[in-house]
Amino acid sequence: MADDSSDSCTLCGMRFNLINRRHHCRACGRLTCHACAPRRRLPESWLGPRMHGGGSGRGGGGGSSYAEPARACDECVRRAAADVAQQGVMIETWVRKPPAVQDAVLSNPARE
Repeated sequence: MADDSSDSCTLCGMRFNLINRRHHCRACGRLTCHACAPRRRLPESWLGPRMHGGGSGRGGGGGSSYAEPARACDECVRRAAADVAQQGVMIETWVRKPPAVQDAVLSNPARE
């Protein structure tokens, strides 16, 4: 979204001025205020292409699945948290299944 395309935060509606500056969510590109998009750590898969290395020496690395802190709006953080929670539930369910069930799932993954 272009910087001049909105004069207020797309989430809370607060008007931008010299003190309340405009920022872009690095996950979705939404134009937000500081309060609605503070710097946070998100899974790299949720961040836009500008945050994936690109020669800047930033964007995770070292085997981490999380990027360096970047601006992310509250809505994207909620979606990322729900996604991570869902993955955790899937992993817990998998770990609790007896080995015979795991073998059956591996031989026919469409049933799971």
